[in-house]
Formats: sequence, C-alpha cells, structure tokens
Amino acid sequence: MNDHTLMDVLWVLVASGLVFVMQAGFALLESGFTRSKNSINVAMKNMTDLGLSVILYWVSGFGIMFGVSYQGWFGTSGFLFETGADVWQTTFFLFQAMFCATAATIVSGASAERMRYGSYLFVTLITSGVVYPVLGHWIWNEGGWLNEMGFVDFAGSTVVHSVGGWVGLAAILQMGARGGRFRDDGSVMDISGSNIPMAILGALLLWFGWFGFNGGSTLAMDLSVAKIIANTVLAGAAGAMSALAIGWPLKRVAEVGLVINGSLAGLVAITAGCHAVSSGGAVFIGAVGGVIMFGVEELFEKLKIDDAVGAFPVHTAAGIWGTLAVALLGDPATLGTGLGFWAQLQAQATGVLVTFAWAFGVGYILLWIINRMIPLRVTAEDEKMGLNVAEHGASTELMDLFQAMETQAETGDLSVRVPVEPFTEVGQIASRYNSVMGNLESTLKERDAIFENVDEGLFLLDPDLQFGAQYSAALPRIFLREDLEGRRFIDLFRQSCSEEIVQAIKDYLDLMLQADMDLAWVADLNPLNEMEIHIDDTVKGATTRILSCKFSRIYDQGRITHLMGALKDVTEQVMLARELRESKETSRQQMERLFSVLHVEPAALAEFIVESNGELERINEILRIDDPTQTLQQKLEAIYRAMHTIKGNAAILDLGFLADQAHAFEEKLNQILNQSEIQRSEFFPLIFMISELRALLDELDGLSQRLIEYSQAAEASRDTFIRTVESMIERLGPELGKSVTLDAQQFEGDRIPGEHRKALKDILVQLVRNSLSHGIESPAEREAANKPAVGTIRLITRILDDSLQLAVKDDGRGLAIEKLREMALESGRWSPEEIAGWSEAQIAKLIYMPGLSTAEEVSHLSGRGVGMDIIKQSIHDLGGKIRTSFSPGKFTEFSIQIPLR
Repeated sequence: MNDHTLMDVLWVLVASGLVFVMQAGFALLESGFTRSKNSINVAMKNMTDLGLSVILYWVSGFGIMFGVSYQGWFGTSGFLFETGADVWQTTFFLFQAMFCATAATIVSGASAERMRYGSYLFVTLITSGVVYPVLGHWIWNEGGWLNEMGFVDFAGSTVVHSVGGWVGLAAILQMGARGGRFRDDGSVMDISGSNIPMAILGALLLWFGWFGFNGGSTLAMDLSVAKIIANTVLAGAAGAMSALAIGWPLKRVAEVGLVINGSLAGLVAITAGCHAVSSGGAVFIGAVGGVIMFGVEELFEKLKIDDAVGAFPVHTAAGIWGTLAVALLGDPATLGTGLGFWAQLQAQATGVLVTFAWAFGVGYILLWIINRMIPLRVTAEDEKMGLNVAEHGASTELMDLFQAMETQAETGDLSVRVPVEPFTEVGQIASRYNSVMGNLESTLKERDAIFENVDEGLFLLDPDLQFGAQYSAALPRIFLREDLEGRRFIDLFRQSCSEEIVQAIKDYLDLMLQADMDLAWVADLNPLNEMEIHIDDTVKGATTRILSCKFSRIYDQGRITHLMGALKDVTEQVMLARELRESKETSRQQMERLFSVLHVEPAALAEFIVESNGELERINEILRIDDPTQTLQQKLEAIYRAMHTIKGNAAILDLGFLADQAHAFEEKLNQILNQSEIQRSEFFPLIFMISELRALLDELDGLSQRLIEYSQAAEASRDTFIRTVESMIERLGPELGKSVTLDAQQFEGDRIPGEHRKALKDILVQLVRNSLSHGIESPAEREAANKPAVGTIRLITRILDDSLQLAVKDDGRGLAIEKLREMALESGRWSPEEIAGWSEAQIAKLIYMPGLSTAEEVSHLSGRGVGMDIIKQSIHDLGGKIRTSFSPGKFTEFSIQIPLR
C-alpha cells in the first residue's frame, strides 16, 4: 500500500465521504439561493456533474493528473485503471474524484437560472476532462512543473476552487446577466432565493465536508489532522464574521448571504495553507477572505456581472488570496520547498497567473466555440417560465394547480372548478380558490347589471387589442355602432385619425400589456387622454367628438390577460374648458399690459407710442417703396436700426411685452441677414410681425388715453426728459446688479431745440443704457477698486458759439480695450498685424462698428453690437459728430456736438 497503513486508508475513505457530502451541500446551497422555478434544474445539474465528472476522471482525468509525467505537462499512465489492483491507488482515486466533482459543480452555481442543461454537460466535460486534470498535474503531480518550482496548494484553493470559479466566470461572461438583474437606469434588482434556510443547511454541510476536504489532504491519519481541521473551522468562522462586520454597515441590513458566503470564502482561503499556518494566521486568512469576497461581489454589481450565488467571489477571489497567503504566513519548514520568502511568493503568484490563463483562457475559448454551435443560454421565454419546466418538464402539485387555473383563465368559464386533492396544502389552496371563483361568478352577474346602466363606456381588450363580449351599453352609443365584439380597438380610429396617431395608440396599449413596464410611467404616455375624432352619424352626418379613455391592467396568475378601458365623451367639458382658458389668457395678458403701463408717465407713454408708430411707418415705407439705389441688405439694416430703437425705448419704459416682441422681430431679421443670398420673399413674415406690433401699440394707445384722462397735465419738458432717464436707471440698475445715481445738475433740457428733441432724447437714453450695461461696475467690483459702491452717470449740456454740446459721463471701468481687440480679431475683418499696430484711440472707435459687442450674451439690453452704430448714424443725420474719451478704471464720456441753425 505504498507505506500507507490501514488507518490511513480508512481516514482517506472517510474524508472522501465527507467531500462527497459537500456535493449535497452545494445542491442545497444553490437551490436555496435561486428561485423556486429553477431549483429542480440546479439540483439536477449538481447530480449530473457528480456522475459525469467521476466517470471522466476514471477514464482519463486521474491518469492525466497523477500518471507518469511527460516533461511536467501531463500524465501518461493510470487511465481506466482496475480499482482492485491497488488498495491505496483506489482510495486515492476516490478522494481525488470527489475533488474533481467539487470543481465542476462550482460552475453550476455561477451560471444558475440561465444555462441550458445540455450546454452545462459540455461545461462539465471541459472542466472535468481538460481544465482540472491538466492544471492538477502541474501542481499536485510530483513531476509537474509548478510543483517542481515550489508552488504549494495543500488542499486546492487554486487547483479546485479557483478553477471552478474561473470557468464559471467564462460561462457567465458568454451568457450575460439574468433577465431583469440590471435595470436600464443602472440600479440592481435583488433576486431573492427561494429557500434561505435550505441554503444555510447547505452551507453547514459544506463546512462539515471541509473537515474531509482539508483534513483528508494529509493522505494519512497523523497528528497534523487535528490542527488542519481546527484551522479550517477558525478561518470559516472568521470569514463569516468579517463579511458581516463590513457588509452590515454598508448595506444597512444583516444579509444572510454575508454570513454564508463570508464563511465559505474563509474556508476556501485557508484550504491552500491550512497545514502550515498558526491559529492566528488561520483567523487572519479567513477574515481577509470574507472581506475580499464582499468587495468582489460589490465590484461585480458595478460591472454588471451576474454571478447567481457568488461563486467567483467565494471560490476564485478568496482562493487567490489564500494561495498567496501561503508565502506570507506559512511556516517554511512545514512547506518544505526550501524557498525564501520572495521566491515562495513568486512561485505562488506564478501559480495564480497560470491558473487564470489556463482555466479562464481555455474555458472561455472552448465555451465561445460551443456557444456558436449550441447556445449556452436558454431563450428569454424559457428563462421567464423557469428551467424546471423548460429544461426538464418537471411539474409539482402546485404547478398542476396553476395549469388548471391557467386553463380556466383562457376559457373564461368561471363555472369550472379546479381539482382538489384532499388533505394537502395545495388541495386546501384549490378549495379556497374554487370558493373565490364562486363568489367572483356571482359578482360578475352583478357587474353585468351595472354595465347596462353606467354612463361610461366600459370594456375589456384582450392581448390582441380586441373587444370582449361584454361591455357597457354606453360604448355603442359613443361610437355609434353595435358590432364591437371581436373588433380591434385601434381600427375604430383609422378613418378619423392619422396613421401616426393610430400607431401611437397601439404602442401605448402594447406597453400596457407588458407587466415589467411601470404603470405610472406608461400612463403618462396615454394619447387617449383627450382624443378628437370624427364619427359618421347616419342621422346628423359627420360629427366631431372629444373622447377620454383610461386603461387599467387585469392580471391572472401574474400575467396581464386583459386591459380594462373606461371611455367618456368629454366634448362639452373640453370645449368649455378651452373657452375658459382662452378667456383667462386674454384677460391675463391684458392685465399684464395694464400693470406694465401704470408706472409709466402718461406723457412719456404717449410720446413712445407716437415715436414707435413713426418707426413702424418708416419700416413699412422701406418695405413698400422699391428704391433701386438700396440693396436688400441695406434695406434690412435700416429696418434693423428702426426696430432696435423701438426695442430700446420699450425696455427703458419697462414695457417687457413690447420689448420681447421687438426682440423676436430682430431675431427674424438676424436669420435673414445671415443668409448667403437674400430673397424678397423673405420679407413676407416681417409684414405679419409688424401687424402684430402695431396691434399692440394700438392697444397700448387705448390704455394710454384712459390714463391721460385721469392724470395731470404732462410735466415740463426738462422734467420729463430727466425723469425718463431716472426711471430707466431705477429699473435696469437692480436687474443688472448695479447701484447707480443720476447727476443732472449741469443738464438743461430746455436748451435743446424742439426739432431735435426726439432724436437727442433717444440718443441720450441709449448712451445712458450703454453706461449702465458696460460702464458702471457692480458694487463688489467698485469696492475692490476703492470706489464708492454707488456709481454715477452725469448728463451735461453746453451751448457753444453755433452748436449744442451734450455729454454722458460715467465713473465706471472705461472702455474694454483688450476685449474690443479680441472681438476685432475674431471678426476676421482685419489681420492680426493691422490690429497690433492700432492705438487705443483707434481700438475705441470699434464700438461704433456694427456687429461688434463686448457683451457675453444677447439680451433685450445689449449683445448685438448695433446700438452704438445706430447712435452714430442718428447723430450723423443731425449733421453732428460724437467723440469718445475714457480712462481705464476711471470714466467713459460720450460727447455729442450738434450744429444750431
């Protein structure tokens, strides 16, 4: 017996039995961790892989693994050996065959609930016939090349557990996650196990089997067995507690899986070095194994990798740690490799990497090939139904009851009763179900009576969207037809609605029939909330009706069998509501306009209306008169200046509705101006927009006349002039986040000639607004520059020999010379060399160039780069000129000189 005593043989045979018990543990654990509709399939795979792997291991696996080594790569003897020839070889074979079965069954748990049974047999063939025995030869055969390198894996953290986990990962990466496991919004759906107590029992059996798994790996009954088993138990307990300690606070619940998988991870981790570490080392290895398991499970969820029972985190991740821990904590004398720490760690790391390359690499390639020939994964329908029925045709008493209920649901005959098996729980359920159906049958008779009298059109649609036999009497009255039974609901809309609307109705109803679609979300998509349709009335002719239809789902055994509709004719209510809304909107707009003009001085408002009508008339003349000396581009630019004046004056008086309308006009003009070629037909939309503006001005004129009737006479011209500017500063200052005061002590409005009053008022107002938008800084900026928080804008008039001089001066930041230089470069009108040679005075003149603006965005206050161009053109029309002076950080002054005739 090769120096092995009968006690050794007895111990290894007992250990083989203990490892065999682990197969039962895996079956219970995986069945309990998965859903009941797949439990038979999981148990069947565990039973099958045991039988298949043992046969394969006898035929070839044992010989490949422990036969005479061919250059350290595979065995060449021991195939199909006779079990009675050598007692010890037979005992050793039995023990190792249980290990092979354990490696194979790990794949079952990882790929549970989605892999075909036939495909799983191929996976078992690959694992048991190729991957496991070849790697086992490298590591456990005395002639194996990893063994000779000094790699140590006492009982199989790598050989058994990592191999099973790597092949399992290759399988689940090929198949993908279970249906519904990972939602589109990135959240993870927990799929609860069907029987957690059974899973715990399975875990405890695995603990028990590990006594033989690790203890039997001594291959002798000696004094080290007790230590090995004790270290195994300590590591398993430490893994359970560490996983619970870290997972409970993070998940905010003490999940059962934390304790189960944590303990198994600890057991896997200690398996490689259980013979060579101290008790404290065993606790440390097990505790770290539990933490690693938890971390890898969380990582898999983030990566959307669906390991049904956590096989990879438990067996491979913890197995890698345990294998490396041999070098970190193992007693060199016990290991007996003769390697130093770093050499031993290198050997362990090499074994881990080789296992990954071999088990995962070969497994992935072979499974990819198989998946192309025989799909690994079941169909979506089979997965939803459950693999118990889809793969094995396995039925239970409860399943028979469900099928009877389904038949009843399909026939719709409520008088039929399901069969009752006395003295069983399912029989009691069937009895109660029959009682419920009796009550339901009675209730439906009452419902039929209600159907005859209710005002709503109540009806049922089947999955093909056809009307059922029963519907309320109101439904034919609404659709003006009697033959509704069996007719498709959407066909009633084909003649009165577009194909797009008909398709939208169908898509909505299809979503309603999908149980996994959230009902609240789908309800928001209902195109039949208010649907206008045309119905042919044989008496009244074609009639238009507005219908509202709400739907709810009818479930039977968790499946949607019908949709219930409640249809109302809401034509009168909707029309009344529309009229009320339109009336309210008209009143609201009128009230807004009234309130917006109440704060405006009547004289200033009247003056604005007259001036704006004048600008509109000027625009009409430009559009009406065919002047051959003007291009379309020039016409549009002239219109632009006139409309910009209206917008600016409306904004000054805080007439937002008019300013917005003028701004929209400018937007349309801007679109036309940006076209490569302008056609006269582009002007037509402008005519309609002018009509809308004129209507607003007419309405405003009526309000103005009523206000004037109740107001005092207009103030003196000088006061009106100044108060207009003051009013603008009071409104726009806070809007721009600035504090500004007006200094008009040196301003004499009565010195302005009457024929120039309108033009000069518009110019001064635009210049003050420009100072507000660009010149004056915010209070915080001013205080940072050691200035008073409140800025000042001064208005000045001077009478010279033959001219009038007007000035607007602010104590703001001065002109943004560098910003103007940047805008000039971006415009592309001048070369960088030209711009670089310009003086500040030349740069300052750019403010009068159309299209150049230092504003960050376009608004009703600034941003288009046309305001200063309009001012310059207006001054030129008066025969005058404008001069700009500034000092960075101190002031900006615009001085206008107009000749007096």
